[in-house]
Amino acid sequence: MKNRYLLLMVFLLFLFLGACDRKKYDKDTIALLEEWTDKTIIIPDSIYFYQYKTDVDFNYDYQKAEYKILNFVDSLGCASCDLRLKEWNIFIKEMINPKVDIVPLFVFSPQNVDRMKEIIPLVKRSALFFPIIVDSLNMFDAVNKFPKDNRFHTFLLDENNKVLAIGNPVHNSQVRELYQQLIMGTSLNTVKEQLQTEIDWKQTLMNIGSFAWKESQQGNFVLTNVGNNPLVISNVVTSCNCTKVDYSHSPIFSNESDTLTVIYNAEHPGYFEKTITIYCNAEGSPFKLKIKGEAR
Repeated sequence: MKNRYLLLMVFLLFLFLGACDRKKYDKDTIALLEEWTDKTIIIPDSIYFYQYKTDVDFNYDYQKAEYKILNFVDSLGCASCDLRLKEWNIFIKEMINPKVDIVPLFVFSPQNVDRMKEIIPLVKRSALFFPIIVDSLNMFDAVNKFPKDNRFHTFLLDENNKVLAIGNPVHNSQVRELYQQLIMGTSLNTVKEQLQTEIDWKQTLMNIGSFAWKESQQGNFVLTNVGNNPLVISNVVTSCNCTKVDYSHSPIFSNESDTLTVIYNAEHPGYFEKTITIYCNAEGSPFKLKIKGEAR
């Protein structure tokens, strides 16, 4: 399941991080997504549901629900501006479907009394129709060790508490759409089609020419994202170890260009032709690029 969702996760990650942060993106973020996608979240046996409305039945069977939306909130950050509880109320109501068993797990880990005094009135004013979990002992984080970055504290879980998607659907409409697609059972192929973009290659064949075989050679392939969605390169595969490709792991936004730098180290003299395969969320993927030349 991990490979099934990872490309979507990488793509959507940049949407909810925002364009201003895309230069901060690195391989550590990919590693984080790989670690958490399909990971099982542990829900402590002893959890306390704060019942702030007496006219609502909170006897949900959380352990057996088909889907769960876990939103973990620690003691950091601005409660009133970050939580957006009224929007959560609307989103959860939209997700309610007689054919789908879905429950919210809204976990507060206040860690101090003053923080709890701030949260409870806010919850009441937002008129939430679902309960919140007060995790005063910080058990959720203790057993799961959530990422330090709170942008990775919202998860869509399956009935076995495995992570299907990461990201806050209230903060970003694209993440919201992904949650809806997964919960309502729409094919992931449909989602991928919606996320596809288009590439214009300046060239797909590079002739390095003739050179001394012990000298490393370098050349560039330039691409432009001419579609409407950000372009994410998910993998680059070369036909042999003598060819390396250096490329940006950041998304390439609409009408932006990027460069793939190819480094070739000949293993022996002779004519060569090598293939580079590019996997991405663009129509026509995977793309085949070729380099050729003669090592003397």
